[in-house]
Amino acid sequence: MPTASAVPTGPRNLLLAFVSAMAALVLSAPAAGARDIYVADYESDEVSVIDSTTGAQVVPPISTGAGSGPYTLAISPDGRSVYTADYESDTVTVIDTQTKSVSGAPIPVGEQPLGIAISPDGRRAVVANSLGDSATIIDLQARQPVATVPVGNEPQGVAITPDGTRAFVTNTAGDTVSVIDLASNQVVGAPIPAGDGPYGIAFTPDGSRALVGHLNADTLTLLDGTGAVIGSPIPAGENPVGVAITPDGRRAFIGNYSEDAASIIDIPNASRTGSVTGLSEAEYIAITPDGRKAFSSAYNEGDVYAFDPVGNAFLGGPFDTGGGGIGQLAAVPNQPPVAQLQLPTARIRPGVPTVFSAGGSSDPDGSVAGYAWNFGDGVAAAGGPLVEHVFAKPGTYTTSLTLTDNEGCSTGFVFTGQTAYCNGSAVASTAAAVTVAYPGVRVKCPKKAKGACKFVLQAVKRKGGKKPKLKPMSARARVRVKPGKTAIVSIKPRKAFRKKLARVKKVLVREKRTIAGEQRLRVRKLKIVQ
Repeated sequence: MPTASAVPTGPRNLLLAFVSAMAALVLSAPAAGARDIYVADYESDEVSVIDSTTGAQVVPPISTGAGSGPYTLAISPDGRSVYTADYESDTVTVIDTQTKSVSGAPIPVGEQPLGIAISPDGRRAVVANSLGDSATIIDLQARQPVATVPVGNEPQGVAITPDGTRAFVTNTAGDTVSVIDLASNQVVGAPIPAGDGPYGIAFTPDGSRALVGHLNADTLTLLDGTGAVIGSPIPAGENPVGVAITPDGRRAFIGNYSEDAASIIDIPNASRTGSVTGLSEAEYIAITPDGRKAFSSAYNEGDVYAFDPVGNAFLGGPFDTGGGGIGQLAAVPNQPPVAQLQLPTARIRPGVPTVFSAGGSSDPDGSVAGYAWNFGDGVAAAGGPLVEHVFAKPGTYTTSLTLTDNEGCSTGFVFTGQTAYCNGSAVASTAAAVTVAYPGVRVKCPKKAKGACKFVLQAVKRKGGKKPKLKPMSARARVRVKPGKTAIVSIKPRKAFRKKLARVKKVLVREKRTIAGEQRLRVRKLKIVQ
């Protein structure tokens, strides 16, 4: 575990025995897709990748360069890039998650970087330089620093607010938290008193609360979204350093480095409710985006442990990595499903069931689990990819579809300060205007007519043998049309004939036309034009 003065050394590897040990471990797997966990290995200058579902090492460890010393890391919201804060080489290394290899040259930062966070828009990184008493702001598109911001004494932890406007930096030797305005890249306000040795920090996804772990005290500091201290320190076990907040924002798991456990914090009630035991040197904790699994680091042992953050149960470990210096872990963010709404090819009629389809919808890293339909007429439904709906009245309605994937990702962006859980966006929802109308026929008033034409129309069917009678199928519809003009007349079917008239291309109509007081009656077939 790093301290204000030094980081323990000694080359090691990550998770060489993890695969065989995980074979005996029961972990609840997501419905589909794998979720990679990236792990920084300070002493062997590597980053390892494991599959959270199977426990298998995905690829051989990725070298970040001799003497680099990667200790903390964060992953871009789109899941494409991992950024490591390299304590020894004063750089940030970029790893491409598609190729599982280093991408480009390291980015120079300040002295002994120890904390790193990626902004919600994925455009910037904030790095705490522990020996430089500063934070480096990096433009991730240009891959270069754009500002160095003086903060407090020996900064170690960083968390960016979920709205992306500010970065909170813990000053471990200064017992404060500095707040950086990311629009101006300047510290705003006075340093916030934050206990003895503030270290790890994380936000609730709504940004209303932040928890600060303490290196030198057995408590946590609770802040509100503005940085104001709330209440008294929260008891949290021995050396509560790393802070991991669940995707729902209701609980936090705190690595108790000296207690070999993780404290469980009820955030709304600001209280400790218990702990997960059986861990060792728990410093950093990573929770998977679905909130069902968690992994903790053990620095000196070079091990990784697993536990269930839902049932608060130890799952297994230690999983010997064959080395030492295990630092921060992070799960690749969950990407949202992509919604596609297929409208019916047939015309939509009031009172007649219509089938809507979400065909073509997909999820890039799992499966679609929830379909939320809203038909715009006051009716919403939770269904599957095919739903049937009946519109009661004619009109134009906005019908929408919102998807949720098997890990709970949808339109909402879920972020607790460093690496996102869900890169939620508008692609998980789509909408379309739907026109609902009764069958319509076109009538025309002769150009030479003296005055407007009056039409009374009624859909009918012939019933009987040689002398068939006309049975009404709709209500009477009336319209007034100027000479030389046409009009579309809506035929409102009677209940028994709604389905039949919804499908026809032509309809038999009894028509009464009045021009200048003279009436003309006729029965004819008219084409459905609406």
